[in-house]
Amino acid sequence: MAEVEAKTVPTASGDLPTWLNDPTVVGTMEKLGIDPYQAAPNFDLWFDTVKEIESSGGWNTYNRSSSAKGPYQILKGSYPVMLRRAIRVSKQQGKEPEKWMTDALKDKDRDPSDLSEDQVRRLIFFDLQQRPQKNKEGIGTDKLLVSLAKGNWEAGQDLYLDHHHTDRTDQPTLKRSNEKFAEVKDQVVVSFSEDIPTPKNLESKPIESIRLGGLKITDEDVTTKGSESTKLGDLRIKDEEASQRK
Repeated sequence: MAEVEAKTVPTASGDLPTWLNDPTVVGTMEKLGIDPYQAAPNFDLWFDTVKEIESSGGWNTYNRSSSAKGPYQILKGSYPVMLRRAIRVSKQQGKEPEKWMTDALKDKDRDPSDLSEDQVRRLIFFDLQQRPQKNKEGIGTDKLLVSLAKGNWEAGQDLYLDHHHTDRTDQPTLKRSNEKFAEVKDQVVVSFSEDIPTPKNLESKPIESIRLGGLKITDEDVTTKGSESTKLGDLRIKDEEASQRK
């Protein structure tokens, strides 16, 4: 997970990237409990990273060994499925789907390379949120999206490998993914509300007692054993020398 680092995040609607400054995208994030302003830098970084992995940022790119096209290498068979999921999100929120979605779905010659950057990012975001698949630990895309928004970069890589690229056995892509996600890890904005595990060597343990000169102060909540002692609130002050004299 990325290290905690103070960064400036957007504070007004005008500061949102244009792909995210959309009622349906914002509504989907809010439904998941995601703050769009907090999420914006990490999602932008995620999209930039995925685009670099898939096509080195090229727009009119295609894969000679598959039907994948565009900067995010969307497969021909996947494209209409993604469009239907995006349309479904709009309808679930009581909104009319954007015209480009319905037009592309009707077009038999549809090409993801024809989409603008904003359109393709919205398409991928809606597709990810609507995916039913879960990993072997039972974690689905909703949890990964929330974790990415809060700065869990490992969740972002899982989101890419399992739900966009969808093939962890592809060793060249796995290697490239490890490299590209690592390259920008220090740019991730980490939310203080994200649970960050404490290293085991720093985990605190209950302290039964402390010494103060010839006195030993014992926490009664940890241990109640002792002699020749005086109780002070939750603490018991024990005279070590008196105990030794008995």
